[in-house]
Amino acid sequence: MSEQEPLDKQPKSTVFARTGELTSLAHVFTGNDIRVTYDPQEKEAYFRADPPEIVLGGALAQELGMNEEEEMFVKLHEVGHFHQFLSDPRTFEGISDSIEKKAQGNPLLTKIWERFYNAFLDIHSNALVQKKSRVFHPENREMGDVPYAFYKYKAYKGSDYSGNPLTAQFCDYLLRRMMVPDEAVAVSPEVREQLDKSVTLYRREYPDLEAFVRDTIFNGKTPLSHLYYYLDQFVIPSFKELLEQDEKNSENLTKEQFADPTQSMDATDMKNFEGAKRYADEKQKPANKRAEEVAQQRFDDKNKKQGYTQEERETMEKRRARTREGVSALKEIWELMIHRSYGVTTSRESGYKTGSSLNMSDLIAQIPIILTNPSEAQFMERATAQEISTDFHPQIFNLIVHRDCSGSVFNNNQVRFDAITDQLHSLAESLILFIKEVNYNSGGKEIPLQANVVWVDFGDSVIIRIKEGELTVSAMSDDSAFQKAEDMLWNVSTRQFKNLNGNSADDKGLEEARTYIQKFKTEHPRVNALNLSLFITDGGTGTEETLKKIKEALIKEGAYSRAIQIDEQLNEGEVKSFERVWGKEGARAKTLPQLKQVAKKLFADIMNTIT
Repeated sequence: MSEQEPLDKQPKSTVFARTGELTSLAHVFTGNDIRVTYDPQEKEAYFRADPPEIVLGGALAQELGMNEEEEMFVKLHEVGHFHQFLSDPRTFEGISDSIEKKAQGNPLLTKIWERFYNAFLDIHSNALVQKKSRVFHPENREMGDVPYAFYKYKAYKGSDYSGNPLTAQFCDYLLRRMMVPDEAVAVSPEVREQLDKSVTLYRREYPDLEAFVRDTIFNGKTPLSHLYYYLDQFVIPSFKELLEQDEKNSENLTKEQFADPTQSMDATDMKNFEGAKRYADEKQKPANKRAEEVAQQRFDDKNKKQGYTQEERETMEKRRARTREGVSALKEIWELMIHRSYGVTTSRESGYKTGSSLNMSDLIAQIPIILTNPSEAQFMERATAQEISTDFHPQIFNLIVHRDCSGSVFNNNQVRFDAITDQLHSLAESLILFIKEVNYNSGGKEIPLQANVVWVDFGDSVIIRIKEGELTVSAMSDDSAFQKAEDMLWNVSTRQFKNLNGNSADDKGLEEARTYIQKFKTEHPRVNALNLSLFITDGGTGTEETLKKIKEALIKEGAYSRAIQIDEQLNEGEVKSFERVWGKEGARAKTLPQLKQVAKKLFADIMNTIT
């Protein structure tokens, strides 16, 4: 709003005059400490963090010619998106990350995936509005039909989408059918085939995708994390099949064809939620602080029970404080190295009144019914998705980590040694926690994903701290297995180390990696595994040529070998030696916050070859 046009001189919507009522309804979603205001010149809603305030725009209502009740519904719908974000910021932000990963920088694919997620976030937000406010619930005689009328006459023009791209048809069909359930929507046969697939969720059977979406996503009780899971497991496989067909005709597609017909706020644009994120972070700080105090106390009690001395527990507490946030962030590295594919076991079933194709045997058998009572004839077939499985590539991570314990890393109060151990510990623990997270999100399904960690210390000699088979976790492990793995890492990083003196015998350490990988491949010739050897060192070595030869041998074995040099008071000789040996397969990192970006850079070629 410009200074020349003060707010009180602007044309006021009736909704603007009723912001008090709107605020009361919004508080049902967001809590009493968030104010709601109205700006008639803004098109999209946005969130101010200080003081917490949702600003709702009025320009869209004027463009679409909404009446007072319709505008009130749309504003609550936008408040619903902020509720989605505030209820689970991590999952909500993960949707944006998912779009970026799926689109891979392609502007058209970005628009298509934004349309997909916006459609289902809209469906969920509408359910929230109807459930929480009750004003727009279908059973409310005064305003219960407002959402229906808005989607039928204002948001969508007509109900024949068969000429649109298949993916757009898919999204528009499901969103419109949720809001206007009594009107048929015309779509292409390819889209109808996907929509007619049945779904099995645990013990519940759904005759088609529309029934599944209506029960699970168009449901104000569904948490955002569950919504994300339902989309990932049951909706995206069908959407991807349609996307593959759209891509064959990509030269005729434009971003405009995937514009949101409702023209409401883009729920996938994180810029709309920057203020909400700051507000959520500030509000969470006291709870986070208390939760961390409790977690730290449990950590110390466990270590005391396991016999660690006071000095060792203090060392562990400091390391945990330094690495905690880094470990959480590094889980993304392993996620990016995974390619997931979804398989659907599809069969065709007859006996339906509507479907994607005819069953001629049933048609002939039911001719008497067709002649006397045609509406009861059941001779159509539907494609039924009976089982959805998730396949992973790779299925096994073999991570061999190498810790430099040569004399140089113990100088200056062992600053380099602590930095090396922090980074190795963080990378290994993040892999364990990533597998654990996959386990928790598996929904009880058997997931073929496993991690094996081997830990090698090197100096003048080599000591294998964690041997083959000692630290193994899978997505089907129980909690005790994960706890045992984490305890083993803490034991190695806190107790099992010593100054191995002299020069770095890193060639002997790398030879241990080659021996392990050769043995693993011999014993598991058909296993889909990613073998990664990771050195963290100060860079000084007296075995440059031998080290290069072993690296080349590892490449021939189909393994990856990478190195990180701790950037802590390095001399020119250490820098040059490291560069000669590792080249582009090495990088420097001084602090843990740098580690994630350094690891992304080092592992970029691995991520790009995982298909």
